[in-house]
Amino acid sequence: MIVRDNVPTDVPTQVDLKGSEISDHTTIGLPSNDVQTAINGINNGLNEKDNEPKEKEIMLSRSDAQFPGGKEAFAKFLTKNLIAPNELEAGEKKVVLVHFKVSEDGTISKVEILQSDGEDYSEEVIRVLGKMPKWVPATQNGIKVATWFTQPVSFIGVE
Repeated sequence: MIVRDNVPTDVPTQVDLKGSEISDHTTIGLPSNDVQTAINGINNGLNEKDNEPKEKEIMLSRSDAQFPGGKEAFAKFLTKNLIAPNELEAGEKKVVLVHFKVSEDGTISKVEILQSDGEDYSEEVIRVLGKMPKWVPATQNGIKVATWFTQPVSFIGVE
């Protein structure tokens, strides 16, 4: 048996609902196209209760870890310190893809070779990474955080 107690008799029609927004409760408000105009005009950015300035919105920020001096300085460091373990013919190229962790204090750890054109080249990259100075750590919302960095290192033969 179905009991129909407290059934609303004034259910709105589709025409009545045109321009309405979905919600879990009923409130009397402005049509959606007038909302921004109303918000912009309210109290010139002051709280209604105490006429104090409203709190500023929190801006989320993030910065990546970086070698001191940036990408160019990192490239110079690698060029200066890497020594090709084997003779490369002019134009010959060997690549090592290395992955490492930059901790909250900027130290490098957990060095891992992802791809390499030879064990000697991998060992040379690991040796040079061990000589690197501390990096500028990554930040998230102003807090230093650990992050991972992946870098291809190329050995190119010259004449």
